[in-house]
Amino acid sequence: MLKNTRKKLRSELEASPESREVGAGWISGILALIAALTGLFLVLCLRYPDVLSMRELRGAYDQPLFRVGLHLLLIVAFGLSVISLVLRANKTLGFAAITTTLLATILGGSRVESQHGELVGGAYLGLDWFVLNVVFTGFLFVPIERLFARHKT
Repeated sequence: MLKNTRKKLRSELEASPESREVGAGWISGILALIAALTGLFLVLCLRYPDVLSMRELRGAYDQPLFRVGLHLLLIVAFGLSVISLVLRANKTLGFAAITTTLLATILGGSRVESQHGELVGGAYLGLDWFVLNVVFTGFLFVPIERLFARHKT
């Protein structure tokens, strides 16, 4: 079952250019999935800051603006996934995004309380750094790839 779902999601992510047109729900589905995964990872970083976050970024988690931004990110992810569900014939992207958004909300959303247990040594995963790195790298390299693509689609 899980393998079949992964195959469907992969085929949706690699959809043909005709099915990626504006108004087909693919763009909103992709944006919803990116926003939902980012929101889920940030909720996990808020819930387990001592294990999944960098010490330098933990101070930002206490800022009210960060919590408001996370809340808005989850709302946008939910809204975009609903738009994708309405517009797209294949509902895989919309359901994946809405499921991820609801999982982030069930885990506490923007009001999640952190589970403390300071690690005194060893390696840190730094999931917050990874999320920020992926988002900013995507903003940098996706337009460059579109402009200078090796294979025109």
